[in-house]
Amino acid sequence: MPVTVEVTREVPVTEIVEIPVTVIMPEMVEVPVTIEVTREIPVTQVFEVPVTVVVPQTVEVPVTVEVTREVPVTQFVPVTVPFPVTQIVPQTVPVPVEVPVEVPVTVPVPVTVEVTREIIVTQIVPQTVEVPVTVLVPAEPPPEVIPITLLPVIPVVPLPVSPLQVTRVTSIYDQPNNLWYFVGEVVNQGEAGYHNIEVKLDLLDDAGNVVGTQTTSADVPYLRPQEASPFVVAFQSAPAWTRFQASAQGEPIPEGVVYPFLASGDDKAGFDRAAGGFVVTGMLGNVGNTVAQRPKVSVIVLSADERVIGYGSTFLETAVLNPGERAPFMVTVGLTTGEEIASYRLYAGAMPQR
Repeated sequence: MPVTVEVTREVPVTEIVEIPVTVIMPEMVEVPVTIEVTREIPVTQVFEVPVTVVVPQTVEVPVTVEVTREVPVTQFVPVTVPFPVTQIVPQTVPVPVEVPVEVPVTVPVPVTVEVTREIIVTQIVPQTVEVPVTVLVPAEPPPEVIPITLLPVIPVVPLPVSPLQVTRVTSIYDQPNNLWYFVGEVVNQGEAGYHNIEVKLDLLDDAGNVVGTQTTSADVPYLRPQEASPFVVAFQSAPAWTRFQASAQGEPIPEGVVYPFLASGDDKAGFDRAAGGFVVTGMLGNVGNTVAQRPKVSVIVLSADERVIGYGSTFLETAVLNPGERAPFMVTVGLTTGEEIASYRLYAGAMPQR
């Protein structure tokens, strides 16, 4: 509750008092002189003190604080002083006089009153009471006996797992042409050769639904065991997708069908401004006994962490490469993510003579 406390404090106040003084000169001339006298006047100040009192009921707490301070007052009293003068000059002389004046001042004084109040609290404690209950359950009729006819057991034949595995798939967006490219590698992890290899890539949305599908052929038309080939799948104006999945299928190479054996050599790689990108050059040779038709060389470039970050391919200017012959090639990596190239891989393939 708010409480007002009155505090009395003496404050020195300077008051200017004019006192008429008569000065008698040697010639017995009376000169009126006005002297200012300063005297101290005690001042009483009353302070309003807000008091916060915590009580269970309204309590009035009167508080009176009286402060008294003595201030010495020095008063200068004019006296009659004889001194020679030649003329009568009226003068006003200020005389300081300290006069104590009592001025009421209200001083806010915070007061905290601690009141303890007893409160009766009723606590409800839950208790568990065991009450015997008898439940009547109607009797159920006996279950009906249904004859079961046993069907013959049909063995489950697992679907064959393709030895052609898709790896290292990277998506590259061509913004000017609104094309999504997916570059990857398919590897023959089986024990037999495969040809007519097709790669299927599905685009999926957040719910896992297929929103787009494209199929393409591997760059190398045949893969012997542990051989690999790059591939590129393109989507024009692809729908909204969040992830993709890819798979590969092929046919076993029948007996009697022999594909050419090709090998590269003297290959070099680097950036060529005239070609407009990363270029790989070298010589491709037919080291088998079968004529190679339309030989093709492909290159994928990798980052430092072995991710595919670019692709390029070209057909040789020589349409037919006989056994033992060699021909030059130059591949420009035109499709790239723009990342720094750490290494590259070279692939070559051709169709057999029919």
